[in-house]
Amino acid sequence: MMKSLWEKLKPFIKENLENDKEKYPSTYDRIFTELTKNIIVSDVSFGTLTSIANYTNGKYMMTINDLYNMFEQ
Repeated sequence: MMKSLWEKLKPFIKENLENDKEKYPSTYDRIFTELTKNIIVSDVSFGTLTSIANYTNGKYMMTINDLYNMFEQ
């Protein structure tokens, strides 16, 4: 079975999201829900991808490649 995007999300990004889970529960829930339901990056809304980019400590910006590189292969 294919891994969900949540499973493929780079560990440091997932850790940053988990750290803010209590502070921003609706953001966390939206990201978690969308990533667990999808296996292809292009199926995730642009809004969710930009929210995730905010948790990359500036490593990934907003290029198309960056949005894909936030996930492991």
